[in-house]
Amino acid sequence: MLSPLAILLLWLYSYTKRFTVLCHLVLGLVHFLVPIFAWAAITQTLAWPPVLLGGAALCSIAGSDIVYALQDAAFDRRHKLYSIPAFLGQGLSLRLAQILHALAILLLACLGWDLQLNAIYFTGLGAMALIYALFHHRLQVASLPEINRLFFWCNCGVSLSLMLFTIGSVSWLALS
Repeated sequence: MLSPLAILLLWLYSYTKRFTVLCHLVLGLVHFLVPIFAWAAITQTLAWPPVLLGGAALCSIAGSDIVYALQDAAFDRRHKLYSIPAFLGQGLSLRLAQILHALAILLLACLGWDLQLNAIYFTGLGAMALIYALFHHRLQVASLPEINRLFFWCNCGVSLSLMLFTIGSVSWLALS
């Protein structure tokens, strides 16, 4: 029953660069809703874990979309489109992306604490934080063409770390 809202937001995202610099957060909002809607559909309840996971997804996606949009900042300015990089410039946009990625890690830590996950999960969060730190360090000196490669490897590393260490943590808990 809630899927039309997510579909509407995803459709709206395509047009947000025409009227707001918050377009990156609209994309993140779609991903924020997914775990909440899935949880509600399966359990018929609302709870904190999907909100924390959704918040982490919002921050991670919005931060990454800001970084990715650095490549389009000049085009956006020329064509009067809105984006955080076109509005704030490269330096402040990268700082905002760092803050959003740090918030994603913090929300995932809160999720792990709330679900009483073990050290395996938190080791994975440490790996994710390291990947984000290396990503942002490299972005400080990267040329625009390098952003695609860095973006790809960061997303692969963060996603695999979260998945593998979460599976490891949950498996360990199930076998204990």
